[in-house]
Amino acid sequence: MPSIHDPSFVLPPKPPFRWGTSPFHARGGLFKEELAFADRVLGGRSLEVMRRTGDAALEAFLTQRFSPFDWYDTVPLLYFGAATARARGISFAHHVRELATAHAEHALSGFSGVVLRVVSNEAIATWLPRASSWYHDFGGAESKVVGPRHVRASRWGVPLVFVHAWSISAMHFTEHVLTKAGAKEPRANTLGAELDGEIGGYPVYRIGFDVTWSE
Repeated sequence: MPSIHDPSFVLPPKPPFRWGTSPFHARGGLFKEELAFADRVLGGRSLEVMRRTGDAALEAFLTQRFSPFDWYDTVPLLYFGAATARARGISFAHHVRELATAHAEHALSGFSGVVLRVVSNEAIATWLPRASSWYHDFGGAESKVVGPRHVRASRWGVPLVFVHAWSISAMHFTEHVLTKAGAKEPRANTLGAELDGEIGGYPVYRIGFDVTWSE
C-alpha cells in the first residue's frame, strides 16, 4: 500500500478535468473559507494570484458567488491552493497545513465547538473522520475505537488528485481539534492509500489512518 507521499499522488501540472466538470464536489462554504484565507495571507491579493495563473477559466470559476450549502467542483481549489503557496513562497504541504488549522478554528467557533467541549476525546476522534463527508460529496468514512486512546479510521472514494492534500489536511485538522478539546499529544497518521475503484472513470483511493493521544 503506497504512502500518501508517493510521487503518484503529487498534484499534476495539468488538471485531470476541465474546471467545473469533475464528479468530485465540495460545499460552497469550503470555497468561501479557503478564498478568505488566501486573501488574508496574501494581503488582499488573491485575485491577483488567480490572474497570474493566466487561466481565465479558473479565475472565472473561483470568482463566482458560492452558496455555502451548494456543491461545486473541488479540483479548482487544489490548483488555487498550489498557486497561493507559490505566491507565498512556501510548499503546498505547508499551505495545506495552515489552511487546515484555519478550517479547524472556524469549525470550533460555531455549534460544533460547543458540542466538542462536552463530549469525550474518543467521541471526537471517531466523529472527525466522518466530518469530511459533510464537506465533500464523494466516498465516505468509518471509524472505531480499537484501544485506549486509539481510534482507527478509513476514508474511501478519495480521487487520486486529492489524496495527498486531503490526507495532510485531515490529519492536521484532527490533531488541532483534539488539542483544543484537551487531548494530550494527539497524533493522526495515515496508514497508506489503496486503490479503491473508479468514479466517473477516474481512480479513487481508500486512506486508512490512526488517531492516538496520551491522555
